[in-house]
Parts: sequence; C-alpha cells; structure tokens
Amino acid sequence: MANNNSGKNEKDLVCSFCGKHQDEVERMIIGPGVNICSECIGLCHDLLSRQAGSAQKRPTGPRCKPCTHPACGRSGY
Repeated sequence: MANNNSGKNEKDLVCSFCGKHQDEVERMIIGPGVNICSECIGLCHDLLSRQAGSAQKRPTGPRCKPCTHPACGRSGY
C-alpha cells in the first residue's frame, strides 16, 4: 500500500491502514512507504493471538495419530 502522506513534516503523517493522523494516535511507526499506528498494531496483535490460539487446538479423533518422527512428537492428521 502506498504511503498516502500529503506533506513532509511529522504532523502530516497518517496511518496507511486506518488513515488517522499522527496527532490522533498514541504512536506512529514510520517505514519506507508505509506507516502504521499503535491502534492498528493492537488490532493486528489481537488477530494474530486469536489465530495462534486456534492453531494450537488441533482436532482429535480417529484420524489423528501421534507423529512418528523422533524430533517431532506432535499430533498428526
């Protein structure tokens, strides 16, 4: 996504994801061609945390067997 900053000074910086200006948010992370505010980072963290939690809950049942790889030891499908 292109950096949609209209000016060159820090007050003109906007989040590339939600469009909020730097003075509307707690923090702004500025990267090459893209910016992200602390609020969007928080939303991303929540989404990734939920996805990681659901990935750990593997299905159980007759299709699942213990992995036979000696280094693994995780359930397989």
